[in-house]
Parts: sequence; C-alpha cells; structure tokens
Amino acid sequence: MSNNIRVIRPSGRVGVTVSLDTSGHYSELAKQWAISDNKVENIDYSAKYYASQASEAVDEAKDWAYKTDDKVDGVEYSAKYYAQQAASASANSADINFSNITDAAKAVIQANSGASSGGGSWGSITGDLSDQTDLNTAISACAKSDFSNCTKPYILEVGESGGYWYRKWSDGWLEQGGGITSSANSKGAVFLPMQYLSTGDYFVYLTGQSEVDEGSADTGAVWIYTRTNAMFRWVNDGPAGIMFWYSCGAASS
Repeated sequence: MSNNIRVIRPSGRVGVTVSLDTSGHYSELAKQWAISDNKVENIDYSAKYYASQASEAVDEAKDWAYKTDDKVDGVEYSAKYYAQQAASASANSADINFSNITDAAKAVIQANSGASSGGGSWGSITGDLSDQTDLNTAISACAKSDFSNCTKPYILEVGESGGYWYRKWSDGWLEQGGGITSSANSKGAVFLPMQYLSTGDYFVYLTGQSEVDEGSADTGAVWIYTRTNAMFRWVNDGPAGIMFWYSCGAASS
C-alpha cells in the first residue's frame, strides 16, 4: 500500500509520490550503516563496527603497555612486565662489594654452592677450604696488595728528576743514572735525584769515549774526581760527546 503526498505549486500541479515502503527501506538501511555488526549490502562495515575495532585496538594497546598478569598475545609480555622484571633483577643483584647481601642470603648461597661448613667440592679438591693446607700455604705466600708480606726486595718508587732517573727498592737499595752531554776537555757536576746514606755507601760508574776506574786522571778519559752522598764531579779529558753514569747503594731514607 502506498500513500501519495501531492505538492501544489502556483504555476501548476506537481505530483510527488512518496512510498512509505521506500522510506522504511532507507530508514532500515541507515540503521544498518550505523550499528550493524556485518557488512552492509556486502559493501562495507558500519560505524559501530569500526568504533568497536578502534576500541579493541585501544584495549590491546593498553595491554601491550601495562598488562602484567599474562602474555598479551600468548607469546610476549607487556612493556610494564619486562620493566618490572628488570627492576626486580637489579634490586636483587649483589652490590660489587656484596654490602646488600644479608647473612641469610649468604647462607643460601653457601648451601647452593657447596661452600657451606659441611665442605664442598672444587674439581678434585673436596672438603673445607680451611683444611686445604697446601692451598692455604700457596695463598699465604702470595703478595698482598700493599706488599706488606713480601720478604724479597721489590721496587717501591721510580721516577725522574733533572733529566736523570732513579729506582728505590723496599730494602733501602737505591739505583740512579742518566746521560751527560759534554764538550771536549770539560768538567762538571751531577746532583743526584736522591741522596745516599753516605759517600762510602754507594758506587758510581761513568762511561764515555773511553773508560777508566774511579779516581784515575789518565789523559783522554772520563773520570770522577770527587763526590759526596748527594753529588759527584766529573772530568772529560776526551772528545765531545755523551757520557753515561750509573750509581747504586744504600739510600739515605
């Protein structure tokens, strides 16, 4: 059944027929485009469908951001979950000096590492470390970081001063040396970087174009004619060149 609506214009009549059945069809079609869960006329989905998809995407994005009770897609966890795991691992890790490890935690570590008071196993070594006398002896023989347990002499200090080098040992022995550039038939003095205990407590050796014993005045040689615990005087009766000196003995302190 159709009802017609007739519109009269002044210039004449115009008949416009509106089918109520047709208007109902478009009303239903408009409704489907608004809220249908399926494709409308096999063309596209409704506004509600896309709004629902957007809402699901938002929810999924939220899950990827901070869901912690389960995996988001059955494979991976959220960013918040991994951040919590990293923070937990950092909080539960030992400081470099183990200052944040409690006694109870240490006991657990010992129990699980085989290093408890009941003894453990380290390769072919078993039992308490304190019972390994040969191992303790070897460890005790190792030098401490400050060398306080060393019985053999070791170098305490090395350095340079005035172009010369020096090396001081733990037992008080002192070595020094360097080079001297001299002109022909000249003389000079060397002031030692570090002093010796006394003049008689050290030896000094000088070498150049030709060498002789200390105190010699042979012509054409380099030699030392006087010295104290802090310096020595030299003579070069030979050609210009570089002389080298070395001394060693008991240091003053």
